[in-house]
Amino acid sequence: DIPWLKPLSRNLTAVGTGQQRSIAAHDMSILSLTASANFEQAISSAQDGTIRVWRLDSGEEIQRLHGHDDRVDCVAADRAWRRAVSGSSDGTLKFWDLDSGLELFTCKLPSAIGDVCITADGSRAIAGTGNDVTVWEMEGYSQLLSLAGHAESVRGVCLTDDGRYIVSASFDGSLRRWNLESGESSILLDGAGSLRQIAATPRANRIVVASSEKIFIWNYETGSITHVMGGHDKAIWALAVSEDGRIALSGGIEGDIKVWDLDSGAELRVLRGHTNAVSGLSIAEDGERVVSASWDGTIRTWDLATNSDERSVHDGELRAVAVSPELGRGISASCDEKVDPAHILDRVSTSPPAQHVLKVWDLESGEFIQDLEGHEAHPARGSGVCEVVVAHDGHWLLS
Repeated sequence: DIPWLKPLSRNLTAVGTGQQRSIAAHDMSILSLTASANFEQAISSAQDGTIRVWRLDSGEEIQRLHGHDDRVDCVAADRAWRRAVSGSSDGTLKFWDLDSGLELFTCKLPSAIGDVCITADGSRAIAGTGNDVTVWEMEGYSQLLSLAGHAESVRGVCLTDDGRYIVSASFDGSLRRWNLESGESSILLDGAGSLRQIAATPRANRIVVASSEKIFIWNYETGSITHVMGGHDKAIWALAVSEDGRIALSGGIEGDIKVWDLDSGAELRVLRGHTNAVSGLSIAEDGERVVSASWDGTIRTWDLATNSDERSVHDGELRAVAVSPELGRGISASCDEKVDPAHILDRVSTSPPAQHVLKVWDLESGEFIQDLEGHEAHPARGSGVCEVVVAHDGHWLLS
């Protein structure tokens, strides 16, 4: 037998996906991720029990925080990027100094920590602790409130835009709102199945919450559900909302990231690249840059402004493609079955169907230029141009 190298995962990125960088971040599944406000750094927590801080433009690891004895299910950082809070399945809630990487305080709680977040002013931390929601001081580390009401584990916590309320999502299928000062609560949604993720839109008075396979948009001023979206075939493990409240991102266990229009509830596009469940998502303030984390151990950055048009350019199966760098042209050859060759050519455009032809494309604009006809179907082997080669000067080709 001849030795050969077999890739263990995808190592080529399809054009038009918007993916910019992939960082091999952890040796085990990443369970949580958040990015800094300027989108220069990100912090991740993983099944390996570590928390790591990354530079997003270079993929460089800046710090590694050790201290948890079990997997770290959640991590959050304040807006100033000075302090962080992490929660583990071992029941520990830890406070960290991001400048030095030092552990500032640890509290041992009786239940696993499902989620954490920090108020906009950085003064308080909120944690889903077993079936309860707990509120903590970020400076003195004392517990201010313990809020009971859910019947099962709290898997998501967030704050409303005005900072007055905590909203929590639980496996018991309920969405609760809590007054941050008094602890008074009300049920916003009930019987929605196991709720796993939650995010608040900063400027649109909406809460986006995910159950096993559905996403609900809740208007907390009117007290009504505006949209219910499906689209993931399996459980949803990550959610994020843009600063302007116009789009949301959801990450599924199948590895897809879906982009949603929150006004209409429509699915805008799908980002593909992860090979396992997407477990963390953050959107930059400009609404165009995204960072994601996955059980595949990678952190990936995306540009939503990238052209992601995927259109069929042939009515037949795409058999061959060649590029003329001198002229900026692409030539494609097809067979019979319809495919999406946008994974091969950067930009493509549709054209009238024709059989046994080669098509010439402008690679810069994506415009169709012309058909090259002349091949005929073989009576025994069927139709299809199977190979094409372009001469170096770009003026001749063989097919």
